[in-house]
Amino acid sequence: MTSSGVTSILNFNGPVYADHATMGVSGLVASERGATGQGRLSRDEIAAALSAYISPPQLREAAARLAHEHVITLEGPAGIGKRAGAIRLLSTTTDGDLFALSPVISTSELATRRFTPGHGYVIVNRVAARDGQGSDVAWRELRQRLAAARAYLVVTLVPEETSQAAREAIFHVPWGRPDLSRAVRAKLGPAAADDLVDRVLQAVPDDCSMTDLTRVAQRLAAGETFEAALRDVRRAESAAVSAWLGNASMPDMLAMVVIAFLHGADRRTFETALAELRRLTRDSSDEPSPTVHALSTGHALATLERVGGGPVSGRMIFQRPRYRGLVLRHLWDRLSVSDWNAIRDWLDRAIDSDPTHGDRDRNEIVRQVAAGLVLLMKVEGREVEVSYLDPWSAADDRPVAQYAAAHTLGLMSYDDALAPYALEIVGHWTRAENRRRQQTAAVALAGPLGIRYPADAAAGLWALTTRTPGIGEEGCEAIAMHFANLIAHDASTAFVLKLLIDTLGRYNRPGDQQRLTDLTLHAVHRVLTVTTAGGGEPAVVTLLRRRPDRLERVADLWSGLVANSRFRRRGMEALDAALAALRYPGADTAPVRVDLLESVYATRSSSGRTAHDPSSSPATRILESPDE
Repeated sequence: MTSSGVTSILNFNGPVYADHATMGVSGLVASERGATGQGRLSRDEIAAALSAYISPPQLREAAARLAHEHVITLEGPAGIGKRAGAIRLLSTTTDGDLFALSPVISTSELATRRFTPGHGYVIVNRVAARDGQGSDVAWRELRQRLAAARAYLVVTLVPEETSQAAREAIFHVPWGRPDLSRAVRAKLGPAAADDLVDRVLQAVPDDCSMTDLTRVAQRLAAGETFEAALRDVRRAESAAVSAWLGNASMPDMLAMVVIAFLHGADRRTFETALAELRRLTRDSSDEPSPTVHALSTGHALATLERVGGGPVSGRMIFQRPRYRGLVLRHLWDRLSVSDWNAIRDWLDRAIDSDPTHGDRDRNEIVRQVAAGLVLLMKVEGREVEVSYLDPWSAADDRPVAQYAAAHTLGLMSYDDALAPYALEIVGHWTRAENRRRQQTAAVALAGPLGIRYPADAAAGLWALTTRTPGIGEEGCEAIAMHFANLIAHDASTAFVLKLLIDTLGRYNRPGDQQRLTDLTLHAVHRVLTVTTAGGGEPAVVTLLRRRPDRLERVADLWSGLVANSRFRRRGMEALDAALAALRYPGADTAPVRVDLLESVYATRSSSGRTAHDPSSSPATRILESPDE
């Protein structure tokens, strides 16, 4: 494997994707990880979306058109409640299960998809650059297919993602916010005082998302103080940032850039980085650079978070988390293109920084740079993609750059509005010919992005593994990491298990293409042996403890692996390790162990192989069976 292969990126300076991926990343507010980006929506998730739901004026007409035409789109800016509206529409139109489909699914794929009768489907924040939103013929075919299946589909999108063909073929609803006063009161409860509702509405910005508004109301209902409940959103914060930057000198603005991208920097890191950025921007002003000491005393936006003794010991941060994104939004307009080119060059060097940059390790620097890029993505997404993500994803012999690109997409996956665009970007990388870019795509799909969109992740990782040219066994490692991350976050493994079982049935037979057979078996072996975080038990054992109903699928994988003479010993060693792990803790896993053995041999027997007594040694029995 090359020095900048998938494993090198995954292992870059410690675990890439920990459970606390967004903890300590100021300015980013993670969406609920329970939100399903792809797959069946749980009853709890549907109930949460509809809890204290206030209908906008458009709901009645939208419901009538959905019942008649089986597909509609809800169009409007991010954060106005389109997803909750889609779930409400589907819940009142059908009693069947609800499923979330990929936001990057093409119109032609939709028009040929099989829909289950009576079920409801939603595509949240659809982006469709792959086919330009499709032709009106494809949209009409989709509508006919849904009607024939008695199924229903609601698509939510922002106005710039809507084509004329789609407008002419299916009914578009210009979605609006519900009455904010009613929405806040519904979340706070009927006993909420009028003055509290008014205070909330006066304090939040005009573009406050329904998600943020709900979070504020929930905090207040839980007993938090007014100031604490509104810590992420305040109308006055934008005005404060605008006013300060309106009178700021160039060195002051560059200091804010450093804090925005290296949030939490210590004194050495901050002052060294600011001096380097001033040099790259050719800032010729006579004003000295602001020091940590100066910024720590009475600054309007920044402050020093004390972490030790001494007059300037601590970390440079913004006084309020939301300042970080607001500073980048305002500076995007204030600074010139040449200034942003210099910032790009500075960040490119910053992620390669060595210990002379200060006490922070590179992992933390990259993490904060990625967080800053996510906030800049909300302002000018094309700039981030073209100037940072695309070059870094294809960087030669720079696993840190590939890690930075993948980690940025991972952080984007926590944002409801940005997650679909992260999936679109990784799709471009997956289809690229550049091997480095393919590796970066694999790492991104193995992380939080793959947890949010597990079907797209499974398909993308398999395409990267098997295509020519592709990444081969490196892709198998990424598939295993994806599997382990799904289990670590209690997400659905159904898609990756189905993929591997299907490919085993297709390629694990005599006469198949040897390369595809080997890759299939290697992927299965790595999935069955990858361990949980920290080198714990096999991830598949954790899955079986948590989901005994997955035992049959897991047994199918093991049966396919040990049926191949070249992988039989490795498969049996993995099975023995799993059985040993299932002995602990306690004896409550004994039935799972017996069922696993019996399922493996039942599967082998049903496929024409000789069944054996599961009470004898499993390794001996299978190793002594004839080659196939």
